Amino acid sequence: MLSSNIREQSSRENFAPKLQEAIEKTLPNYYSTLQEIAKKKGFPYSGQLKRKNYEPIYSAVEKFA
Repeated sequence: MLSSNIREQSSRENFAPKLQEAIEKTLPNYYSTLQEIAKKKGFPYSGQLKRKNYEPIYSAVEKFA
């Protein structure tokens, strides 16, 4: 998307909404689930959602959303 290999209209209509959902729901739920599993199993886990680890997704959403 960011390299302009996909038409802008497709990016806006098809990909950006899915990426927005990933940022708002999927990624936070992923980290919450990992924290819950670690807690139940008694494992130390300090992982957290950091934008810098997913910068291309955030950039694409900001450009096309």
